[in-house]
Order: sequence, then C-alpha cells, then structure tokens
Amino acid sequence: MNDILNVIEMVNILKDVLSSGNISCEFFSELLDKIDISRYGSTSKNFKQIADWDPKISLNEGIVRTVDYIKKNLDNYL
Repeated sequence: MNDILNVIEMVNILKDVLSSGNISCEFFSELLDKIDISRYGSTSKNFKQIADWDPKISLNEGIVRTVDYIKKNLDNYL
C-alpha cells in the first residue's frame, strides 16, 4: 500500500476491526502550532526502498492479526 493514511482513516480501520467498545478521535487544533504539526500521515514507501521490503499482508489484515494476538495474550499486557 503506497497510500498515505491520516489519523481518521486509521481510527476507522481500528473501529471496523474491533467492532466493539468506544473509539473516538479527538482533535486539539489549538495545540498544533505549539507542537509544530500541520499534517500527519503514514506510509511505508521509504522503508520499502531502503530495506527492499514489501508487505505480505494488507494493513487491515495486519491490524486484525495484531488485535487477535493481543486479545489472546491480554494477561501479558496487564
């Protein structure tokens, strides 16, 4: 995937995968100038070029697997 994802898109993916609980995305626009962030996005393009790497699964599948793993091993995280 070469598309840049924004925070809202990531939150929506997590909401779809978790399908329960209360997940929301809160914005603090008044702080953006203070922390010098005008835009945030995520992509693996540079890592792919440097490491000669391509993902074997999609971002959604990776999140599904991560959530499943954490649920199965939750006692190790508490």
